[in-house]
Amino acid sequence: MELITAVVESFDESNHVADIRPTAHPAALWPSVPVSEHCPGELVAAGSTVSAIVWDDGTLTILGPVGSRPIWPRTYRDRYDTWQALSSTSYTARSNLSISVTHSVTSHYVITYQFTVQLSATASHLLNSRVFIDGGAEGSLLSSGGSSGLRIGQTIALRTQNALSPGTHIIDARHALVNAANTCSIGWSQMGVLVVPG
Repeated sequence: MELITAVVESFDESNHVADIRPTAHPAALWPSVPVSEHCPGELVAAGSTVSAIVWDDGTLTILGPVGSRPIWPRTYRDRYDTWQALSSTSYTARSNLSISVTHSVTSHYVITYQFTVQLSATASHLLNSRVFIDGGAEGSLLSSGGSSGLRIGQTIALRTQNALSPGTHIIDARHALVNAANTCSIGWSQMGVLVVPG
């Protein structure tokens, strides 16, 4: 992933996309680049300088104008600080931590979930953690393990494989023990979601 700046050549309001020229290569024209849903069209008018992400797969997303207030994560974020004991090998939702996301165009999500784990046993693989969208697992699972009593910070960061249809979607994080005899607890947790049209 790389962050670049570009100049807007034109903006298509109906599809929320823009044609841009990267400032490092002004002769190049990248057509129909999706603009973040959090960025109003008037901020990406022709001639404005914008920040854009070049993803590892070569696709692009315009975040917003250079020098504007950051939009990552903006509207969609949640945080919870109370410890939650886990004792099940079935996926259990992180209590009081879910995000309802509403958008009007087909979009991908960039999701980060950060949390603290307190281990109560020594094992290299004690806990599995995943992000779920509308009840379905998204992305790879993250495994936690280590020495009994150890408190570790973990992060899951992903971009949805498939675009989600317009509407409202619920995003949450869930955890499952590998062995029910090895309990652990989840502490400080936060999640952020960036909606990327396209």
